[in-house]
Amino acid sequence: MTFLCLICGTQFPSGPWKILATGLYDSVVEDVALFEPSPEASEALVLYHDETRNKGVTYYYRIKAANETGETDYSNVVDVRDL
Repeated sequence: MTFLCLICGTQFPSGPWKILATGLYDSVVEDVALFEPSPEASEALVLYHDETRNKGVTYYYRIKAANETGETDYSNVVDVRDL
């Protein structure tokens, strides 16, 4: 079963939302399925990077996934701020 993800972002917690990425398939997830974090790891595993962000600004993101049987609701909103 293949999952397709949609990532939306905004500078405001309630929108308006802008579609940042579509067509992200679970092949990325398959590539990291056996990933095991270790104390030697210097950074968290990054599966998507928003190149439109500006330092010092808080951005809000949500995702939606779909497959052959339907689609999910949007995820909970997460906030990210680059220092």
